[in-house]
Amino acid sequence: MNKDIGQIFKKFRKEKGLTLEQASKGVVSTSQLSHFERGAGDITVKKFFLLLENISISEIEFSQILRDYQQDKDRILFQMIGKFEESGDIDGLVNLYNNEQYMYLESSNKQKLLNSIAIKSVLIRYGKFNKLTSMEIEVLEDYFYKIEVWSKINIKIFSLCLLELDSKTICFYLDDILDQKVINNQDLEYIELIAVALRNTIYVLTERHKFSSAQLYMKKFKEMIPKEVGLGLRVSYAIQEANLFEKLGEIDKAITIFQNIINCYESFDMKDRIDILKDELKKLRKKS
Repeated sequence: MNKDIGQIFKKFRKEKGLTLEQASKGVVSTSQLSHFERGAGDITVKKFFLLLENISISEIEFSQILRDYQQDKDRILFQMIGKFEESGDIDGLVNLYNNEQYMYLESSNKQKLLNSIAIKSVLIRYGKFNKLTSMEIEVLEDYFYKIEVWSKINIKIFSLCLLELDSKTICFYLDDILDQKVINNQDLEYIELIAVALRNTIYVLTERHKFSSAQLYMKKFKEMIPKEVGLGLRVSYAIQEANLFEKLGEIDKAITIFQNIINCYESFDMKDRIDILKDELKKLRKKS
């Protein structure tokens, strides 16, 4: 049984003010329950359900609690992936990958496998791996195909892994996501995640010279950027637009966009980002 389950059980036992003796009565010994709560021991599913009865929590209630707990953990994991990548902490990403791989091998939890594939997809961009295996691609495609309504975690995994998919597959699932966005149209975080998926798709399609598809998604990207969103996503759109113009040979338009971004960053005194963009601007001017 998943080690997290014991920790969750302990949390709710304590919230109800029950001792180990009260919670374990008639089912297991107090030492067995203590070991289970610490993740140092296991119990059968039948005995676990009897323990739930002892603390007055139904199976359905606990299943929902467990789902919410796992979603919170996955949310934190993906936040960490973003922070490590933003800060250039590749060793941190490698540690996350190894941890998710270990937990998958220990538990056969499919979500852990998907998490490790998502992190591996990021690490491929930094030369830590060459590519996903055919088995990993198959796992991803099976996972995406079975999604009926795209959750936030679903979209995050798609955004991280899409570089490893073929262009036709990327567009197929992105269109499915865009068709469903109306379901959560008032959820700003949900809309921002879709915008990130669009941004990543545009980058991949542009690099693969699928310009007509990239231009189509650029229009959709621009239309859906929320007014309340911060500077980051708007700059991401502008950079993808500049990249597309560069690939199309319209260098002057790309230069203008980069100069506007630099001016914007200067007004916010964001010197670290300005230096990176100035280097890109120099490269563009050499091409003009």
